[in-house]
Amino acid sequence: MSKSVVVPRRRAGKMKEEKTMKRVFILCSMLSLLVGCSNDFEETNQQPVGGVSASGLPTSISASVPEFDEEEEVSRTKVVRDQHVLWQNSDAIAYFANVTKAKYVYNGKDGVTSASFDLVEESGISRILYTNAVYPYDAATGCTFVGNDEQLSVVYPAVQSYAMDSFGKGANLMVAKGTTAYGRDESLAFRNACGYFTIKLYSSKNKPVAIKSIKLTALGGEKIAGPATIIAHSDAAPEITMSSEGVSEVTLNCGNDGKVISNDVNTPTEFWFALPPTTFEKGIHIEIKDVKGTTYDKKTDKKIVVERNKIKPMAAIKFAYPADNQLWYTRHSSSRELMEFYGGDNPFDATITKHYYDEDNRLFVIEFDKPLTVIKENAFTSYGPNSQQSTDMASVYLPEKLTTIEEEAFYGSGITQFVVPGNVNYIGEDNFVLCSSLRSVIFYPSPTNTPLEMAITSSWGDDQGQFAFNGAVSLSYIYVNRNIIQTKGGELFTPDNHNEGIFACSSSALAGTVIIGEQMPEIYPYMFSGCSINNVEIPEHITKIGDGAFWGCTKLASVTIPNSVKSIGKEAFYRTGLTSITIPASVKSIGVDAFYDMTSLKSVIIEDSNEPLQIGVGYDSWGNQLAPFYYSPLSNIYLGRNIDSRDGDNDAHIPDTWDEGVFATDYYDVDELKTTVTISNNVTNILRFMFSGVRMEKVTIPASVTHIQYKAFLDCRILKEVKCESSTPPTLDWYVFDSCDEFERIYVPASAVSSYKNKANWKDYADYIMGY
Repeated sequence: MSKSVVVPRRRAGKMKEEKTMKRVFILCSMLSLLVGCSNDFEETNQQPVGGVSASGLPTSISASVPEFDEEEEVSRTKVVRDQHVLWQNSDAIAYFANVTKAKYVYNGKDGVTSASFDLVEESGISRILYTNAVYPYDAATGCTFVGNDEQLSVVYPAVQSYAMDSFGKGANLMVAKGTTAYGRDESLAFRNACGYFTIKLYSSKNKPVAIKSIKLTALGGEKIAGPATIIAHSDAAPEITMSSEGVSEVTLNCGNDGKVISNDVNTPTEFWFALPPTTFEKGIHIEIKDVKGTTYDKKTDKKIVVERNKIKPMAAIKFAYPADNQLWYTRHSSSRELMEFYGGDNPFDATITKHYYDEDNRLFVIEFDKPLTVIKENAFTSYGPNSQQSTDMASVYLPEKLTTIEEEAFYGSGITQFVVPGNVNYIGEDNFVLCSSLRSVIFYPSPTNTPLEMAITSSWGDDQGQFAFNGAVSLSYIYVNRNIIQTKGGELFTPDNHNEGIFACSSSALAGTVIIGEQMPEIYPYMFSGCSINNVEIPEHITKIGDGAFWGCTKLASVTIPNSVKSIGKEAFYRTGLTSITIPASVKSIGVDAFYDMTSLKSVIIEDSNEPLQIGVGYDSWGNQLAPFYYSPLSNIYLGRNIDSRDGDNDAHIPDTWDEGVFATDYYDVDELKTTVTISNNVTNILRFMFSGVRMEKVTIPASVTHIQYKAFLDCRILKEVKCESSTPPTLDWYVFDSCDEFERIYVPASAVSSYKNKANWKDYADYIMGY
């Protein structure tokens, strides 16, 4: 006989004081919708509404909300703020009974206090003794019998979503254990497996701020996300053990548009983290990022305890920017010593009136007698009397009216992020030389759309980009919504190697993002070469990806080329880590070595177009010509247009060896590699050596193809089948299928078998030709 299972759920919300707390048994999702407490609850002992499954599980589970007793608070889903949560469509739990794991899902309207969950999936697991359950449902959640207890395997989310005045959906892990052995329990009472850490933010009244993400890091390395095991109890709090494979940081995402925070200190905006019970012995680091890319850091070395079922709030933090007559900076250390300036007592175009440490915001403030517009030469440089202070400098916040940063102003400083206001029109040379801690640079748009002039670094001999000197900088986050031009001696400078690009730097173990805004008209030569990034957002207005744009970005795994791009320069993706690339129909030309040594590249899609794509060959270290994708183990090739092969002088390239064909590969003898080749009906000409060595088992030649050139499929060692769709045999040059060791058949239209067998060069394969 099947039994109903009643499961409780609670959600945090606004404070409502009561002398007694109600006992709660409710299963629900983590909603943004918050409602007040009610005494108008339904009875709990409802019966299954849909019968029994073949395995004996109820096909539906009814859940409702009974009362909540004050003495049960420590072990139930009640948190400090007394507020109920309502059911939401698509709520799901993992339910373990005997040897079965089942998934139950609610399909209904949002905002109800009683709901029926339907059985949608079940599977066998290791034998357990009592009924157990976990919210939210996760396919990876498991339950095994360990000693005398059932041990639940769960994952605390490292990425959570913002919800107003509460934790995000799916962030709040809860578990339940029944009281009936080898059966299904009528009353499964969920208990929170999380505590709640809240951060409160507000901004200046004249500076609206939209928060994109907040990252919380445990300075003592405590595990606050990732795999964990939980032993649930029917009459006590759950026992939680974090795995050593867990992580020490959790990110709260607020979406691309962000969450606009309050500008009132009395009503700050709250951001909730659902965490396992944790003691931060050495404190925490909070990294707050707005939608523009500005990062605001806060650290505390105080011990912080997050208890299960309770809320731990932080004092409100002001997310602010300096006034026009201020400059702020912070230190890596806890020193309160004021900065000395190498460029004299006042290396600014305004007079310093105050210089002090702001205890409330934990930063240094320099105030001036008027708006600051110029930071002079050597102001914060690391050589001279302030060497130790400069290298201890962690961040700088510049006023919006600043226009000029002279040479070496931040030479060798310890800054980790540099934000350039939109009114800055000039940055002198050597500003970021030896800034080895710098990871993030942000360039805000100009209010007048004026280009920013950045001087190339050349005082040490060879020309180098400002972030490339001695390979000291490892940028992992770049937000550039500004047209930046490089100059040398006041004249426009065009980089021609990977050390000279605007953001050229040395790769590291980091992995980050490049975001390009509307004011950046194109991706300039070697602009991001060497950057330690794994994601690039190229906007629709970009028409050109310059030479070496992403040269040596070995961690770059993903990039989308928009339909606006018309040309891709030489070495553009040289030695990047891309696994796939799609060339849109808008692209007219691709330079030589654009895809050199891309050993992770597995898929190339050249989209359909009636116009040929001009593509440059590759070159090895001895200057020998190679196929553009020679070093890539391609498992998928889509050819949607004709190819016009070009050499380094942009002259027509006619391959004369097997390794110069467009898709020729160095992986011709890798047994485990299998390649799918698709040729669209826009293709009319298959070039010399075009697919030599490609490990395809079959290929279809569309009716549009009129010419298959010399050795086009040379050494395709596992090619067994060719299908030709044209009733008129295309022109076939000599040795097209030479060294195709497993070649078996050529399918042609039945009416054209004779034509193929009697056509020049096709007749050499007469024994393979058959109709379809």
